[in-house]
Amino acid sequence: MRNLIFSLLLALPLTLHAGEANELAQEMTDRLTEALSLTESQQAEVLEQQTRFSDTLLTLKESGGSRRDKGRQMRDAAEARDEALREILTETQWKEYEVIRDEQKQKMRDQMKQRRSN
Repeated sequence: MRNLIFSLLLALPLTLHAGEANELAQEMTDRLTEALSLTESQQAEVLEQQTRFSDTLLTLKESGGSRRDKGRQMRDAAEARDEALREILTETQWKEYEVIRDEQKQKMRDQMKQRRSN
């Protein structure tokens, strides 16, 4: 479950289309709700942050610029989202979120290394 949640987060820029941004934000919120046992008020706030994040990534996908610049902007958007989530989640939920996020980051690094070696 953890990997699936954050696979979606990282794959988002590759697959995002205008009509799908809100749907994907809702799906990510639903998965976080399940993984972190979010309350109803947390769900609404998380959905708002996920929607902002999705919209930002869609804008980046459609914009010009170098891949490196887009990568930086994507990381900045993820950091902003995470800062907002930290305020929404309880300490226990935040710690679990960090574990899940860090595991997924490592998985993506490993996949990138594997692609480069092929």
